[in-house]
Amino acid sequence: MNKNETKLAHFFWDDSIEQSKLYVDKYELRDTELLKWIKTKNKVFNNNFIWRPNERNNEFKDYIFNDGFIIRPILGGGLFSKVDFIALNNCMKIIGDEEFVIIQDIKMIGESDLDISKKKAPLLSFKYPIGLNWNDYMINEGNSEGITYELNSPIRNYFVFGDKGKWGKYTANDANEGMGVDIIGFKPEYLDVFREHFPISTQERKNLEQQLPKHYIKHLIW
Repeated sequence: MNKNETKLAHFFWDDSIEQSKLYVDKYELRDTELLKWIKTKNKVFNNNFIWRPNERNNEFKDYIFNDGFIIRPILGGGLFSKVDFIALNNCMKIIGDEEFVIIQDIKMIGESDLDISKKKAPLLSFKYPIGLNWNDYMINEGNSEGITYELNSPIRNYFVFGDKGKWGKYTANDANEGMGVDIIGFKPEYLDVFREHFPISTQERKNLEQQLPKHYIKHLIW
């Protein structure tokens, strides 16, 4: 059994195993590429950030982005909605990205950077071309099993970012009644791009400001 078959077998997707295998073979971020992408990730995200799932109202004690990035939070808790996926693709095209990745965050409070083989579940990490349509991304939509059902279930945290290192998105799960907020960070010159494609109503703004830690507010430009 090869590595991908082992990964898929972990989730027991009997009815979707073949479809999921094709998806993993096509889009999984290879180990040989991971180091390059981690270097790009570290240009965007604060490497000292640790999500604190057991500290209610303190999950985002650390600022997640590096200096020089402003943020635009959106109500969330799942990796993507169809609307947000399309909006983010439009932003990436303007920025000039050619690819983007999704990398599961396994570093949480009380844990060190563990080797993935010591974790109960395998790391989920994928690379996609810009312009990928929703149906090709979300192959298991409407099903309660399969690789993209597992990827989009609100039980994991993810880093999402493009190859240019100009923006990033952190999705924190809300499975344990944590803060179901996606936080997008980007260089200030792209503020108008994200304003256009991620409009926020007055009520959403109030809700977000109530949920975000105070030290995040200073990085907000509505």
